[in-house]
Amino acid sequence: MSRFLIETSEVLYRYDLIKPPNQWDKEFRNEKYNFCNLGHKNKAGLFFFTNSLDIANDLGKTNVKENGQAKGFYRTKCTPTSPLKIIDFSCSSSIYVMLRILKDLDIDVLNDDFKFYGNFDGDNTTTFSSWRDSFEAAENENNMFRKLKIIQNLKLHPNSNVQDVKLFGQRLTDFDNGIKFKELVISKSNEIDGYRWVEFDNSKGLTYCLFDSGKLSNPEYEFIEI
Repeated sequence: MSRFLIETSEVLYRYDLIKPPNQWDKEFRNEKYNFCNLGHKNKAGLFFFTNSLDIANDLGKTNVKENGQAKGFYRTKCTPTSPLKIIDFSCSSSIYVMLRILKDLDIDVLNDDFKFYGNFDGDNTTTFSSWRDSFEAAENENNMFRKLKIIQNLKLHPNSNVQDVKLFGQRLTDFDNGIKFKELVISKSNEIDGYRWVEFDNSKGLTYCLFDSGKLSNPEYEFIEI
């Protein structure tokens, strides 16, 4: 097994403002992420969790305040019924490192199938293929100073930076990217259940993206009143 794949059975959490169904349902999605021009951000019907109770609580409280009408949130937890095999980006310090991990797994996202989705306004002509030249140049460069200068070109938008792994972890599966990424990963190995990355600027935990719910126990939820 690749050193970039891990197996885990840890407890996973999520939040919802609307009461979740008693069984996992890929059609149950947060309406907050529905956009007029592009549809729902989670087009592929993937399942997102955190391994941190604190992060789940913080996200729930923040979204209750933003909603203005919700009185609280539903905190859901589950445990894998068998170990999940996960692509592990948790130690990635840059987008370049994340791309190298994918390369090690023979997963190529540097093509026109993957879009940047900058402001979710429907104008998504820029694709991950624009990174290919910089990535390959960095791979072939032996001088560390020149290599770092090349890596700086791997940015999600002009105000982004090479350390913006939290956003790239989202972009891998935003909108149509999610459909393409799931298909691509499973075509290489149907044993891979998803990936995890550092989405938040703290050491509390990680975000998990799972391709399906087949290895998850039924959801257990409780209403947290704010």
